[in-house]
Amino acid sequence: MLSTPLFLALLSLSAVFGLRIPSPTPIDGVHVPLASANATVTDPFQWWYFDLLSDTDLSSIQVVYYSGYGFGPIINHPYYVQLSGTFPNGTAWEDIFVPATDLATVTKSASLPLEASNGVWPGAGGWTSSGKIADQAKYIATFTGAAFDISGNLTLQQTAPSHYPCNDARDPDITSGVNLVGPGLGWSNVIPGAQASASFQFNGQLFTVSGTGYHDSNFGHGFLQATVATWYWGRGTVGSYTFVYFAYLPKGSNITTTSDPSTWYTSGYLVDASSPTPVPTNFCSAEQTAAAHSTNFITITTTGEVWQQGPSGPGMVKPGVAESVQVVYHIGAQSYAFNLTSQSLVIASVPLSYDRWTASVSMVGSTANGKGMFELFNPNGP
Repeated sequence: MLSTPLFLALLSLSAVFGLRIPSPTPIDGVHVPLASANATVTDPFQWWYFDLLSDTDLSSIQVVYYSGYGFGPIINHPYYVQLSGTFPNGTAWEDIFVPATDLATVTKSASLPLEASNGVWPGAGGWTSSGKIADQAKYIATFTGAAFDISGNLTLQQTAPSHYPCNDARDPDITSGVNLVGPGLGWSNVIPGAQASASFQFNGQLFTVSGTGYHDSNFGHGFLQATVATWYWGRGTVGSYTFVYFAYLPKGSNITTTSDPSTWYTSGYLVDASSPTPVPTNFCSAEQTAAAHSTNFITITTTGEVWQQGPSGPGMVKPGVAESVQVVYHIGAQSYAFNLTSQSLVIASVPLSYDRWTASVSMVGSTANGKGMFELFNPNGP
């Protein structure tokens, strides 16, 4: 274990040079207590999310392992796996929820104990991780649901360094507010970008998909509808760039959900793999000084009715109608602008007021094309 003076010295260096000193809990580990058999919506929750977007068509898959009831009692079990995705033509599957047959476990990775984790959701799947050095992790997520005629695996080979929402070396803490997106909302992103592949059987048909992948985790102390007014999240890979953004407005804020999301709590992550020594830019408004936020920040511009009326508004969930986001990273004197345009509406949950899209991605000033995802969660309406 590091001595206190040495740790503080490393913490200071991390703030200056953008280094993330590994904390006692793996970035992909358990950040709140896992659910008990008698968990309720007021107890802590955490989920581990994995996705894959095809390079060649509109296929996608998302796999989420839940502990607790962050979104409420979607099913009457504290541990379950959610499977969603799109077929090659962009048509979305119907969401699948597979309950675990027992309590889940999450442990440190044997080869990457400061970064990665392994998870077991009995009877429903889980994930394993491996790797020789940090930021080059390999994950294999498995899933099975006999009642839904689905089983398979998703493999991610990390291509971008991991991060928390803030450029902070400390473990996130919901109670103290350290290293969070904003009040009450924890987030860790062990794989912002990856080379990915999946092979799975669904309704008697074999699907194989390859493309770009992503993996993160969210956590908190209770029912999200009691904490969140709205959030925007997105991720993308285009050319040599990988980016992730989060904009979050807590419930009870003195500004509305239709206000400029750049004025909410924001987190921005950007890395250029073509750099000789790729070091990500990572920042969050929750921990920045006013001076730092005037230098490193993101602006978000949305296009489409859903952003003003919310996913639960009458007639607002419209497959085939384009919604878009432009996120601009202002880093010192430089600006990097990325456009995400919806391709498929993967999830359209009116009860949760939650939409997620697959997207094409372009970068202003570049001819490169890429893929990404973005989402809107607006549980309390606009």
